[in-house]
Amino acid sequence: MAKSISGGRDRTAVDQPAHGRDSTLVSGTWRAVGTPEWRIRYIHALRFASVPVVSVLGIQFIALFGGSVIIENLFAMPGLGQASQTATSSHDFPALIGVVVVATIVVVITNLLLDILVAALDPKVRTA
Repeated sequence: MAKSISGGRDRTAVDQPAHGRDSTLVSGTWRAVGTPEWRIRYIHALRFASVPVVSVLGIQFIALFGGSVIIENLFAMPGLGQASQTATSSHDFPALIGVVVVATIVVVITNLLLDILVAALDPKVRTA
């Protein structure tokens, strides 16, 4: 399941360092100040380039979490998928609401951590 969505993440991880290295802030400002090339490449450019990769990883984690429900049902593994199917088939609405609340909490916490990480990496997001 993770292999099917890894292409987008890999493409983003390969393309973004070139964009971060070529950005105006990195190419102009840091070089004008006299920052060493290794520091520009590994500290500043990598930080700018990692923002889209982190965003894609967070979205893919949520997709994997949703896809695990299907895998649990296919292979009869215990988990949220099997609990939601059992609750749906037996019309157990409180259990179904509990499964939905747990899934919602996981998605909200993932998005919160993702936003905090992106704000820590990108100074433009912090000022907005």
